[in-house]
Order: sequence, then structure tokens, then C-alpha cells
Amino acid sequence: MHKLPARGIYAPTLTFFNPDDDSVDIETTVAHALRLARAGLAGLVIMGSNGEAPLIEPDERKAIVSAIRRALNESGLGALHLIVGTGAQSLRLTLKQTRDAAQAGADFALVLPPSYWPPAMTKPVLSAFFDKVCQQSPIPVLAYNFPLVASGINFTSDDLIDIAKRQPNLVGAKLTCGNLGTVQRVSSALGPERFAVLGGRSEFVLHGLVGGSHGTIGALVNVAPAAHVALYRAYTKGDLKAAQEMQAIISAADGDVSKLGVAGLKGLVCEIAGWGKDKASVRSPLLAAKLPPSVFEKGSSVSRLLQLEADVSKP
Repeated sequence: MHKLPARGIYAPTLTFFNPDDDSVDIETTVAHALRLARAGLAGLVIMGSNGEAPLIEPDERKAIVSAIRRALNESGLGALHLIVGTGAQSLRLTLKQTRDAAQAGADFALVLPPSYWPPAMTKPVLSAFFDKVCQQSPIPVLAYNFPLVASGINFTSDDLIDIAKRQPNLVGAKLTCGNLGTVQRVSSALGPERFAVLGGRSEFVLHGLVGGSHGTIGALVNVAPAAHVALYRAYTKGDLKAAQEMQAIISAADGDVSKLGVAGLKGLVCEIAGWGKDKASVRSPLLAAKLPPSVFEKGSSVSRLLQLEADVSKP
């Protein structure tokens, strides 16, 4: 039996850059990862969409994963699972990045389908691609279903179930598609001991758990990790009322923060952490975002989320 990602909340970590030369700011990237890890998360996702993965060079990817793994180990947090995005447009590069991630300390590989030529990415082509990735990967694999960044390519529940039944090394999926029906069908068909379904948005953490998910990988976890963990724990303890109340706050904020994009999310994190605007730089062609003043206004969805974060973080 292949190991599965731990149940709970995961943060898709951000990658920070030095504004003067656009190089990776390893120190801040690691500091942010540790801040998240200390909030009680089940693990971290590195080199995802919010980590600006398409803009990161292979050597930088490996260095980032290695630095975060080393920092977690040295901080007594080595048990946290690291899921690393390794998908690329070719099988060859996908496998290289997967091997690099494994050598750097990753526990799982998260793989987007190739999507540059959408009409050519038929079901047999994608099935063969994932068969080869799963067979040759040195670590367990999760499929990443995110049609918005994959030219509309969308895995159905049957697609995921079929590949998983053939390939024991496919142990889960991140569903940023937001299809709760897929969460339910895949979880029911494969079983929670065989396959970990992880939601890909904070707006449906609770909904996914009810449908059988193992947890959530949500961009908003970067802003309020403790609030997400509190929601998860309330549900697992059977306090549905508290979980619903927290989900309402998180869902509202997720809707508003998602409109800010990757650059806006990074700016928001830097503002909360007190790191200053220089740390909020993004890699070209992305442009830094200016946060609207309304984000922090009293009564805004973000201010209510930050209040929840403060409340659940009290000793």
C-alpha cells in the first residue's frame, strides 16, 4: 500500500523574489513556509500555481524544495508532508522535475496534464502520460485538475478512477476544478484508504469534507492558516455549527481575495506579515499588484477573516 497525503489543510506556498535582480529570495520563501507550518497544517504544496511555478527554473525549484525541507526538519516539523508540483509539457521534463523533487525531500508529486496542444490531448494520450509518470516516479503521484490553467483540460471522475485502478502509485488528486460531484464520486469509488481527494479552493473546505475529501489545498491558507485548521478540527470533532460559521467567513474572503490574483495574494501576505512592498514583487511577466484600501476596511471579508485568525490563534 502506497502512503497517502495526511488528512487536513495544506497551503500552496508562495515564492518570493529579490526585487533588484529577480532572483529567488530563499530566506523569505522559507520564512513564509515555516509560518504556515507552525499553524498546524498537514503539509505544504510547493511549486503550485500560487508559487509561480511556470516561472521558476529547474535548479531554482530543487533549491527551494531542499531549503524548505531542511528548515522543517531543523524546526521539528519534519513530519509535515511536502507535495511538489512537477508537471511539465513533456513526459521527459515531468519525470526530471519529479526526480529532482524527490531528491530534494518531496513526499509526493503533483502533476498537471500537458496542455499546450489541447486537441491532441485525448483521453488515450493523457492516460498514457499519467501511466508512465506513475510507473517511473520515485514518489507517489497526485493528479492536478485545474482546467483554468490547462487549456480547459478537465479530468472526469471516471478518468481519475480508471487511472488510479491501473496505477497504484497514483494516490490522490487536487481538484481545483471545484466539482464537488467529482470529490464525492472518486472518494466513494476508490475509498479513503486508497485515494486522497483534496479540494483546491478554500470556499468549499467543509463541503468537500462532507463529500469525502481528505482536506483542502487553498490559496487563502497563505493568509489565514489557523482559521482553516480550526474549521477542519471543528468538523472532525463533530461541531458542524462552528464549522459552518467559519466556512461562511472563509468563503466570503476566498471569493474576494481570488480576484486579486497571484500578485495580490502575495501583496496581502506581505502586508499581514509586515514585510513591506519590496517583498511582494512577482516574476515577469506578472506585475506587482496594488491592494485596494477596501481590502482592510472594517467589516470587509478580509478583515473578518483576519479577526477569525486572531481569535482561533489565542492560547
